[in-house]
Amino acid sequence: MAIFGWRAVHNLLPTRAAISTKGYSGDLRCVVCSSAVEHLFCQCNLTREIIGASPFFIQLSSLSWKEWFLERVTSMTLESFDKLLVLLWSIWKNRNDKLWRDRSQTGPRIVASTMAWFDEYSRANRVSEDTDRSQPVSRKKWTAPVEDVLKLNVDGAFLPSIPYGGTCGVIRNAQGLFIAEYSYRSAFYGLELLLAVNITKAVVESDCLVAVQATKSLADDLSDLGALISEIKGLVAAVGEVTVCFANRQANMVAHRLASHSFDSNIRLDWFTNAQEFILDDLMYDHHRI
Repeated sequence: MAIFGWRAVHNLLPTRAAISTKGYSGDLRCVVCSSAVEHLFCQCNLTREIIGASPFFIQLSSLSWKEWFLERVTSMTLESFDKLLVLLWSIWKNRNDKLWRDRSQTGPRIVASTMAWFDEYSRANRVSEDTDRSQPVSRKKWTAPVEDVLKLNVDGAFLPSIPYGGTCGVIRNAQGLFIAEYSYRSAFYGLELLLAVNITKAVVESDCLVAVQATKSLADDLSDLGALISEIKGLVAAVGEVTVCFANRQANMVAHRLASHSFDSNIRLDWFTNAQEFILDDLMYDHHRI
């Protein structure tokens, strides 16, 4: 999101107006509202509808886009600016959906879905107000499992525009030592791996709060992913003593680094004994913080 903001304020996003300086000679009108030269963030009717309403109430300005953006940085609270930045990213995504798929959302729909996502992300990463801040927050770092239990940290990489994704995982013991890792386009391969190597006591951690909640729920999942969630629950029960829990992104960095590898390859890859070199630094970092 920060990279998006930096590219936007420096006019580095590939708008029609921007790429016209590099040889593009097609239609220069706004993709979303079809008026004038593309003006996605400052003058577009859709953007004005969104930022002119609650919770921002930002009125039309004669400032340039960069001046307008910097004024928001200095005049808004951090939380409000974070919401604005996420909304601007959603507007950009909506513009691309309109351009490439001829599919766009209304202003209220964009605001509702974006704020729901933002609130979920904030809750997942916010320290509870009643936490004793004089004590270290355990979820901010990777914690080792108890003796005789292994921990499997998992993560995934997905893009809505591509009909597949990838998952990965790393298994460590109570001393924080590497046991195994995998990379594969399967949401439940980590659990299958535990079964294959006869691991019956494990903690499975993910930084996707929605997935953790769905897996732990006793109710049937009626969403489009219900069948997948049901299969994951079945594998959890088959392994044995498995605890599924949420971990903050900082506590899941090894799996997070592996995620891009699983996305790029459609081949199942397993590593035992020796971890891949590009995650060694994160493994050592977690090990020394136990």
